[in-house]
Amino acid sequence: MPVETPQLPDDPIHLGRVQHVTLCVTDEAESRAFYTQVLGLAEANRPPLRMPGLWLQVGATQIHLMVPPDSAELPRPRALDRTPIAPHLAFEVPALEPMVSNLRARGIAVILSEFVEGQAFLTDPSGNILELNAPLPDG
Repeated sequence: MPVETPQLPDDPIHLGRVQHVTLCVTDEAESRAFYTQVLGLAEANRPPLRMPGLWLQVGATQIHLMVPPDSAELPRPRALDRTPIAPHLAFEVPALEPMVSNLRARGIAVILSEFVEGQAFLTDPSGNILELNAPLPDG
């Protein structure tokens, strides 16, 4: 259940919800296919920008995938062999096992967390780390 952020009208540094997160990607078409066809995210309207990329909508938050002009801004290529302790983007999923099975059937490497039940990690085609979290049964 989301926690409501208290409204502080006189607080000039009050922050609201996360509006968007930006990830740098190597290829717009490959990223579009991965995020929309594999992960099932909806593409959002994007104003004309000089930099290639696309915007995705996840609930009230957007993910901006941008192809940077400087390749130094891209994530480093990686193969996950253990639970990463690195910057990543996390998604809630209703159930972990069906999602992991689906991704693995598509040839996508997914590792289960060694620390937390109901958690898995994968990378997108550009090397960005993604986390999947399923709610744990009460108990």
